[in-house]
Amino acid sequence: MLDASISRDPIVVASVAAVASLPGLVFTLPFGALINGFDRCTLLIVAHTARGLLLGLLAFVLGTAETLAYGTAETLVPSLVDSAHLEDANCALYATSVTGNEFIGPPLGDQLFAAVPGLPFLVNAVSFLGSTALILALPRQPARRAARMVA
Repeated sequence: MLDASISRDPIVVASVAAVASLPGLVFTLPFGALINGFDRCTLLIVAHTARGLLLGLLAFVLGTAETLAYGTAETLVPSLVDSAHLEDANCALYATSVTGNEFIGPPLGDQLFAAVPGLPFLVNAVSFLGSTALILALPRQPARRAARMVA
């Protein structure tokens, strides 16, 4: 249902449904044999534990990417703004981040979710794609090589 709430494109909805049903087609017979050969409670514990761990891993990966993005954005500012405006630019970046993450994002996400449960995820994904498009327009600078550490 989430896919249908995000997109009305029948190809997208059908593709998500096909991908979601693929494990059932591939693993039904092998899992049937597994179920017959092992304790069912143990298998349920394994399956639910795997689901929880995978969701935790996804949250960790998203948090890691967020940390990388924020750290990179902060260090990119000096290369985009002259030193006379650096303090103002850093303040604007910080204020925008706090305002979006603390004051606008949560209530807006709640309202979007109340309207259509998948909408906050779509808006977030589109915002990342929009940010990517804007960043691609920035002038590129070669990365400085890290100084070799001498022990």
